[in-house]
Amino acid sequence: MTEADASEAERLRAALLQLFDDLAELAIVAWLRDQPTALGVEAPAISEGVRLPLADVSDALGRLTERGLVACTGVPPMSYCYLSQEMEVEARVAYVVREFRSNPVHVMGFMTSNSMERLRTATLRTFADAFRLGRRKPGG
Repeated sequence: MTEADASEAERLRAALLQLFDDLAELAIVAWLRDQPTALGVEAPAISEGVRLPLADVSDALGRLTERGLVACTGVPPMSYCYLSQEMEVEARVAYVVREFRSNPVHVMGFMTSNSMERLRTATLRTFADAFRLGRRKPGG
């Protein structure tokens, strides 16, 4: 791997880490960006479009809505659409989606390593909190 390749790989890894928690979120944003309507699409149609279970899609849509990448109508039946971002964020989203479409296995590898890193960090934080001296105990 050349230095340029390594730099590009790190750029992709960082963009994925900043934008998406998991592959479902990435797949949903990629799919929603291609939809012709700003009126939105209901979760079952999104689930069918990205070929993921409705429960996973619903969870991911909630997280994406909280982070402002997806807009939701807020009234049943809930419809979702991709929410265009600031120029810098939009460029990162477009880059990640383009990479996901051109080399999905490569992107999935980064998503897996990012998930492992998040898990490792959370585990270390929990372990450190358990041994912090002078820490107040819940309810006490």
